[in-house]
Amino acid sequence: MNANTDEYYRLNALRYFEETVSADLSATCLRFLKHIKPGGHIIDIGCGSGRDLRFFIEHGYQAEGIDASEELCQLARQHSGAGIRCERIETWHPHRRFDGLWGCASLLHLRMEAIEVFFGRLSGILAEDGAAFFSFKTGIESGVDRHGRYFTAFSTHDLRRILDMHPELILLEQWENDDAMLRQDVVWLNFILGCSKRS
Repeated sequence: MNANTDEYYRLNALRYFEETVSADLSATCLRFLKHIKPGGHIIDIGCGSGRDLRFFIEHGYQAEGIDASEELCQLARQHSGAGIRCERIETWHPHRRFDGLWGCASLLHLRMEAIEVFFGRLSGILAEDGAAFFSFKTGIESGVDRHGRYFTAFSTHDLRRILDMHPELILLEQWENDDAMLRQDVVWLNFILGCSKRS
């Protein structure tokens, strides 16, 4: 994540919280939870407003989050009641294995090289039979948007390439959907990954 992206979320934390906290991702959350054991531990990376953390907790899961923005971490703690640490995805070292990893619109702020490294770490983050959800904007070009935030273009081709790079990862589900915030020009690529059984 670049400095301008960090600065955007620092200066616009409350605005971002208010714009995203009411977005309805319940159908996507429930689709993900079908792969997670009841009451399991979930980590939300780039948890933003804490909207999804709250959903998971209300559905009986143990959830915690990380976010690079201290301002958003404070707002997310208040909204979700979850434990949240101010950490960057690139340097985060999990203190345990998780039954579920939720990466909703968070990896897209990383450079492709950092995204590839993160997927390479996934088998060491997930518990046995765990699953990880990710979403990326489609149809964009890598670069900086009008707010100064960096985005990486990520396609089905990139997903297939990463799965080839990391054969321990298993594609459980893949789908596209329109934007929960009703932006007409935004379509999301979503997928859920598991890991092959450890020997």
